[in-house]
Amino acid sequence: MPTKLPKATILCVDDSKDILFLHKTSLEKDGYRVLTASSGHEGLSRLRQNSIDAAVIDNDMPGMSGLYLASEIKRACHKTPVVMFSASAPPDSMAAIDLFLSKKLGHRVLIEGLRLLLAKSGRQDALIVAESHASPGRPAGLRAR
Repeated sequence: MPTKLPKATILCVDDSKDILFLHKTSLEKDGYRVLTASSGHEGLSRLRQNSIDAAVIDNDMPGMSGLYLASEIKRACHKTPVVMFSASAPPDSMAAIDLFLSKKLGHRVLIEGLRLLLAKSGRQDALIVAESHASPGRPAGLRAR
């Protein structure tokens, strides 16, 4: 009988303890291993100590922006998908971000986005998911960059 492979390890970084709790419970319920950090500096420390398969980060955090954190994650492990899950608008530069999700879309959309990125780990382009980008033939809220 084949053995079941463990799901990916996800690093979640957000300065809100409530959001981190939601990330952890939602992703673990779906079978993922979850590492949490409440700041960019703590996230980088977790990254140095652990192997991760993807990162979910907020943009607006004190001390280190999510955009800077994303660039540091990409510098350390360039193929690791980075999802920015934020209440703010998408940043001007998406070079280090593989997927932007508005927090208004919720955790089911986050999990689906992670599945997509993990399935296509060699992907070069970014996706932006925000509630205002519906178009014919494309799911509401999904826009390829």
